[in-house]
Amino acid sequence: MAKATTKKSRSGKKTRSKELSNPFSTGGGGAHFEAHIQATFVALMLTGGFAPCLACWPISKIKLQGKYEGYEIDDMIVFAEQPGSNQTRKLLGQIKHSISFTKGDTTFGEVLQAAWSDFNNPEVFTRKQDSIALITGPLSATDIADARKILEWAREAGSSDEFFQKVKLAKYSSKGKEDKLEAFRHHLKGADQGVDVPNEGVFEFLRHFHILSYDLDVKSGVVLHLVHSLISPYSVNVPSVWTRLVDEVQNANKNAGTITKETLPEDLARIFEKPMHLSGSMEFSAKETARRNTDWNNQPYASQLAVATLAGGWSDQYSEDRRRVGELVNEDYARWIPKIREILHEPEHPVSLLDGRWSVSSRSELWEALGSRIFDDNLDDFKACVTKVLRERDPKLDLPKDERIAASIYGKTLQHSYILRKGFAEGLALLGSNSDVLTNTSSNKARVTALLAVREILKDADWGLWATLNDVIPLLAEASPEEFLQAVEHALAQSPCPFIDLFRQEGDGIMGDNYMTGLLWALESLAWDEQFVTACCVLLSELASLDSGGVSSNRPFNSLVKILAPWYPQTAASFEKRKAALQAMQKEIPDIAWKLLLKLMEQRQTSTASQKPRFRKVADQQHVVSEDYWFQVSYFLEKAIELADRNIDRLSELIDVLFTLPGESLDLLFNSLSSLLELNVADEDRLRLWTALKKFASKYRQTVYATLPENRDLLDRLEDVTSKLNPTNPLYAHQSLFRSSDSGLYDEEGSWEERYKKLRVKRSEAVKDLLRNGGIENVSRFAKLVGAPFFVGLTLGRLADDEIDSSLLPGLLETEDSKLSAMIAGFVRGKQEERGWGWVDTIDFATW
Repeated sequence: MAKATTKKSRSGKKTRSKELSNPFSTGGGGAHFEAHIQATFVALMLTGGFAPCLACWPISKIKLQGKYEGYEIDDMIVFAEQPGSNQTRKLLGQIKHSISFTKGDTTFGEVLQAAWSDFNNPEVFTRKQDSIALITGPLSATDIADARKILEWAREAGSSDEFFQKVKLAKYSSKGKEDKLEAFRHHLKGADQGVDVPNEGVFEFLRHFHILSYDLDVKSGVVLHLVHSLISPYSVNVPSVWTRLVDEVQNANKNAGTITKETLPEDLARIFEKPMHLSGSMEFSAKETARRNTDWNNQPYASQLAVATLAGGWSDQYSEDRRRVGELVNEDYARWIPKIREILHEPEHPVSLLDGRWSVSSRSELWEALGSRIFDDNLDDFKACVTKVLRERDPKLDLPKDERIAASIYGKTLQHSYILRKGFAEGLALLGSNSDVLTNTSSNKARVTALLAVREILKDADWGLWATLNDVIPLLAEASPEEFLQAVEHALAQSPCPFIDLFRQEGDGIMGDNYMTGLLWALESLAWDEQFVTACCVLLSELASLDSGGVSSNRPFNSLVKILAPWYPQTAASFEKRKAALQAMQKEIPDIAWKLLLKLMEQRQTSTASQKPRFRKVADQQHVVSEDYWFQVSYFLEKAIELADRNIDRLSELIDVLFTLPGESLDLLFNSLSSLLELNVADEDRLRLWTALKKFASKYRQTVYATLPENRDLLDRLEDVTSKLNPTNPLYAHQSLFRSSDSGLYDEEGSWEERYKKLRVKRSEAVKDLLRNGGIENVSRFAKLVGAPFFVGLTLGRLADDEIDSSLLPGLLETEDSKLSAMIAGFVRGKQEERGWGWVDTIDFATW
C-alpha cells in the first residue's frame, strides 16, 4: 500500500495523500516495461541474436499472451530453432517489473504457480530442453547474492542431495540463501495444492527456472543501449526503428499475436535483411544507397508508380482487384501492369510481387517523392474506386456466427482482396493527413476527397457494413476525423442502432470474432488529439451504454479508462480537456460517467496500450506526477458526489473506494452523508449506508493510515456519521451481526476466544431486542433478511424457553424456505448445546 503523507493541496489546505513512487505503482509503467522487454526479443530475432537460457540457436518466433494456446505463463513464449533441422527450444517468460522473492509476496506466488503448472505439462514444456524465466527490473544486491545464486547452484549440482547440502553448509551458504530457498518451497507447495514438493521435484524445477534482470524502466539503461547497438548496423535512424518495434509488439499483444519476420510490416522487416557496411563512419549498404539515391520522380514510369502508391497494394488473383486498379489508372489493367513489372528490375525496387500479390513498400517516402505526379482527376478516380471497394458488404455475415469460419466453403467471400481494401484505406489516410505534397492538385482537393469518400462509405451503414469495415475503420478515422465522428454519431442516433446488432455478433470463446475492435481503436487513436478527445469519449460512453458484455477485453468502457486514467492517460490532451470530456459524459450518459469515475478513483490499476494514429502526428503523452495524480482523483470524487447526490446505491458504492482518496476530498463525502441525516431516510436505506461505512472503518483500522495522527480526526468523523446512520428498527439495526461472513465482526483486542465471546453477547442482545419488539415472528422475519440465518437460530436456541420450542417445532422442520430451514437447524443446534440431548426427551411428540 502506498505511503501516506500530509501536504498542502493547490487550495492551500492540508490533506492526506499517498505518494506515487513512480508510474509503475499505478500500473501504466508495467505495460510499458512488458512491451519493451518483448520488443527486445523481437530485435534479437531480427538481428540474428540468441535468446538467453536457451541453446545458441536463432529465434524463429515469439508468441505473446500464451494462455490462448494452453500456457499458464503467458507474457512471452520465445521459440529458437536449430538451423538445418526441425528441432526447437522454448523460453517461457513471465514479465514483472518488480517482485520480492519472499514467502509473503503474492506476485511471486502467482508466478511460481504458473511456472509449476507449465513445468509439469509435457504438452507445453520439455524438460532438459526448454527453460522458464522470470523477467524483472533491476535486482537488489540481496536477490543477486541469494535468489539468483541458489538457481545457479541447482544447475551446477550433480544431484538434489548435493544441492540441498550445499545450501545448508554454514561456511558455504548463508541464512539469506536458505530463506530464498524456503520461499521457493513455500510457493511451490501452494502451487501443488498444498502438498510439499519432494526435494527432487524442487531441485529439477529450480534447474529450469531463471531470473533475468533488465533495466528497461529507464532511458539511460544499459540494456536499451545494447539493443540500440544491435539495430545500428541496419539503420541510421535507430530510435525510430526501436519505436516501431515497440508499437508492433503492443499491437500484437492486443490480439494475442505471434511475431515472426513474416508477420512484421514488410518495410520494417526489410531494414534487417542486410546490415550496412561499417568503414570508419556509418555508410549505407549498396542496395540501400541505390534505393535512396534513385530519383523516382525522374523515372519513365514515375506516373504509374505514383498511382500505384495511392493504391498501396492489390492481388492479381482477384478479378475485381484488377478491374478497380484499371479504373484507378484509367487504363486497361493488362496494358498497364507491364510498366509496373519493369520497376521490379530496378535495384531495391519500391514495389514487390509475391504469389500474385503486389505491395508498395516505403510508401510514405514515395508519397513525398511522387506527390507532384498526382492530379485532380487521379483523386476523382480514386474516390470512385475506394467507395466501390469499401462499400462492399462481406457475404459471410449472412451465415450464422458459428458457420462464418467456413465461409469460403460456402462461397461467401469478398470480391476484393484484403490487400486492396487495406491499401485503399491507407491511401485515404495519406490524403487526409499528408496532402501538402500534392502540389499539382486544387487547393484542399485531397482533404475534401478523403472527407467525401469517408462520408459516402459510411452513409447509412448497417451493422453488416460496419462489421465488414472493422479492419480498416481506424484508417477511415485518420482520413477524415470530423466526418468519421459524425458518421458514428449518426449511427448511434438511428433506430434501430446498428451497433446493437454489431455487439451481438461477438463470438463465444477465445477464437470468437469481435467486430467492434476497429471502431474502438479508431476512437482511441483520435482521442490522442485533444481536439477530438471530448467527442471520442462521449461516443465511447454511448457505445458502453449499449454494450451487454462479452468475452473480449476490447470494450468501450475499457477504452474510456485507458484514455482518461489518471495513472497513465493515453491521450495528449491536458487535464482541462479531459475534465471537459467527463463533464460532457456526465451530461449525456450519467450512468456510464458514474461507473467510469469509480474506476478512475481506484488505485494500482493496469492499462494496456491504446491504439495510436499511424499517419497523423500527435503531441507527446501527458506525464503524471504524484501531485497531479491526487489532484485528478480529488476532482473525480467531487464529480462522483455530484452525480451521487442523495442516491443511496451510489453513495454506498462510493464508500467502497474511500481507501484511495486524500483526506481533504473525504470532507465532501462526509458532508454529503451528513446531509442525509436531515431527511427521513428509510431504515433499509440507512442500513446499506451504515453497513458500508462499518465495513470501511473495520478495514481502515487494519491499515497503517489509522495509526497516523493526522487521520484520527478522519476516524472520529467517520464513526460519528456511522453512528447517526444506524437504523432504529431492530429488523435492520442488527443485520450486520449476522452477515454471511464473520470477517470484521470481531473486536480487534483480546484473544480469539475473548473476541468470540463478545460477539456471542452482541448476538444474544440483538435476538432479545427482536423478541421484545415483535416476538418469535419478528425473529423469523429477521432470519429471512440476513446472510447467516443459521446463527440467528443458534443464538435463539441458546436463549429460548420451552414455550418458544412449541412455536417453532415441528412447524418449521419441513419448511421449503431455505432461510427458515437454516434458522431451525441453528435453533436445534443451540438448544442441544445449552441443554444437551436430554432436551429431546422433554419434547411431547404426541402433539406433533
